[in-house]
Amino acid sequence: MRLWFLALLCCLLGSFARADLSVTTPLVRLLPLRAGMQHEGRITFQNTSALPLTVRVSQADFHLSVDQGGQLSAPGSTPQSNAGWVTVDSRPYTLAAGESVTVPFRVQVPQSAPNGSRWSAILVEANLPMQPVNTPEGAKTNVSVQVVRTYVTSVVTVLGETGAGAVLLDFARPTLALDTRTVDGKPQPAHTLNVEFLNAGVQATTALLTAQVFSGGKPVAQAELDQMLALPGEGRVAKFSLPLLPPGDYEVVMLADAGGDDVFGARFALTVRP
Repeated sequence: MRLWFLALLCCLLGSFARADLSVTTPLVRLLPLRAGMQHEGRITFQNTSALPLTVRVSQADFHLSVDQGGQLSAPGSTPQSNAGWVTVDSRPYTLAAGESVTVPFRVQVPQSAPNGSRWSAILVEANLPMQPVNTPEGAKTNVSVQVVRTYVTSVVTVLGETGAGAVLLDFARPTLALDTRTVDGKPQPAHTLNVEFLNAGVQATTALLTAQVFSGGKPVAQAELDQMLALPGEGRVAKFSLPLLPPGDYEVVMLADAGGDDVFGARFALTVRP
C-alpha cells in the first residue's frame, strides 16, 4: 500500500463527487514527550457527501523509502513502532450526510521507554460507492471501480535527543519531469521537481521545504511544501510543482526549515534541454 501524508487515495479513476471523506485535524502529530508521560489527542473526520458513509479507524506501522515511497504494515511490526503506546477506538462509524465524528486517542509512554523517535499511524478510511469508468470521450462503460479513500495520521513520539546534530536534513539527486496541470480548465505543460529529502539525524521533525529556481542569478520560480515529515534514518521524494521552464541552465536552491535554528540548505545545477 502506498502512503501519502496528505491523503492516501487508492484506485483513483474518474470523478467521485457523490460521496467523499475528509479529515479536518492535522495529519502529522509530532509529540515531544518523556518516559511515563501521557498525551490525549483527537482525530475529526467528516462525511462531505449527500450519502451515508461507513468509516473505519485502525492502526498501522509505516516506513518511508526513497525508492518505494511510504509503505504500511501491521502495527508493532517495525523496530521503531510506538503502536503499542497508542490506544484508539478502532471500530466502524456510520456517518450521515454532512456528519462529523471526533475520535479520541491516547499515547502512554512507558516508564522504561528509551530516548529516540518512534512512530506509527492511525488510519481513517471508507469505501466510496462503486463508480462507472468513463472513456476519454465521456461515454459510460460497463466497468465499475471500488475506490477506498484513506487518510493517514502519523503519530510520532520524540524522547530526548534535542541538542545540536539531533536533526540533520539533506537533499540529493534532483530531477525534472514534464507534467500537465489544469489552468482555467485547460491542460497546460509544466515541470515537477523531484528531490530526495533525507534525515541523517537521530530525531524526527517536520519541516517547511522551499525550492527556489534561478536563471542567470535571477529568480524564475519558487515552490513550497509544508509539514513534511522527516524520520531519522529514512528518506522520501519531495515533489515541487513548477511552471514549464524554457531550455537553459538553472540553479536550484533547496531549503528545509525545521524551526528555530534548524535550517538546512543545498544547491544544485540543472539543465533543461530542448
